[in-house]
Amino acid sequence: MAAFKNQESDGAVSRFKADFVGNEDLYSFGQFFVTRTLMKGILGTIRAELDGNVSISFTPALADVINTFFATLFDTVPIESISLSQVDSFLTFVSQSIGQQSITAIRALFPSGQPTQQDADEVRQAFRSVWDSPGLVAALPFTAAPGTLRMAQAARKFENDRCFDVATNMARKLLKKHKITTLAPNIRLSFGTIPGVVVKEGTRSPGSQTQQVLVYSSQSTLDSVAVRMRSVIDAGGIIQCGVLSGVRQDNNLFKQPEHYLLIFAYCSVDGKEAFLFWDPDAARSDIVSTRWGPGFGCLFHASGRLSTAVDDADLSGIDRASASDKFGDHITAVDTRRHCYQVYWVQTRPQ
Repeated sequence: MAAFKNQESDGAVSRFKADFVGNEDLYSFGQFFVTRTLMKGILGTIRAELDGNVSISFTPALADVINTFFATLFDTVPIESISLSQVDSFLTFVSQSIGQQSITAIRALFPSGQPTQQDADEVRQAFRSVWDSPGLVAALPFTAAPGTLRMAQAARKFENDRCFDVATNMARKLLKKHKITTLAPNIRLSFGTIPGVVVKEGTRSPGSQTQQVLVYSSQSTLDSVAVRMRSVIDAGGIIQCGVLSGVRQDNNLFKQPEHYLLIFAYCSVDGKEAFLFWDPDAARSDIVSTRWGPGFGCLFHASGRLSTAVDDADLSGIDRASASDKFGDHITAVDTRRHCYQVYWVQTRPQ
């Protein structure tokens, strides 16, 4: 079993996190920062309402039940799938104990209907205010009432395909923090798609998607990319990588990268050369044994591979059932809280 956690990797992740003291949600929420901040705000508002409710103060156990209900709901059900009728039924049950008026403010957090254009506009403004700013301060520009479930649902839809924007702007924030404005021309990596890389299609089994594996034109090309990546990091730069998970439901594999990562350090993991990355889709990269928390993972440079796979078995052992919550994740015994990523596109930040 690979020991992802060691002195080198721990130190690199700790240095990354040190740039975000007081703004940890930026890297732990990632591209779903607006969605997760709104959800966090809703739960905080519920707690505040209960703490200030005289009727509830006489039945503290009920406050625990209410807080637990919403915390569990947000933790186990995708935000876009939360049933308003279930919330309404629960609040109606609660109102029988403490009265309808006592839960009016909580009900207001769960308005009926689909997200409105105003919800979408506010979400877009919030996203731009956070990620267009070169600074690390993370705050949403909502000055009126707290967010609602409907607004969080609008945010989830908007942020779903914003990994390129978030990766690019996170790199910009980090580079500004470290006052890195340029790299020497001989260090920059601007390949785009790595020369000669192709996709090898796997076979389809019932109920599963095909698995695609990247094949590089030569080991020397891949080794050269890895050498250049180390030089970029040594010079204070960051590498933005376009990746393929290996399970897709369309055939446009190279129309654009499926997802983007930021490589910020390199080290040795169990004798293998590893590059540490931050994943904008932070919840998909959360190696439990490391206790780094969401957003951090390892890419391994090995024979014929630059991927999250520790070995060939790890690469082929991924969840290919498209209906699964772990679709595209490694499923071997090596820390399964890892999404499978294979690198085929690279770009230096700064350019």
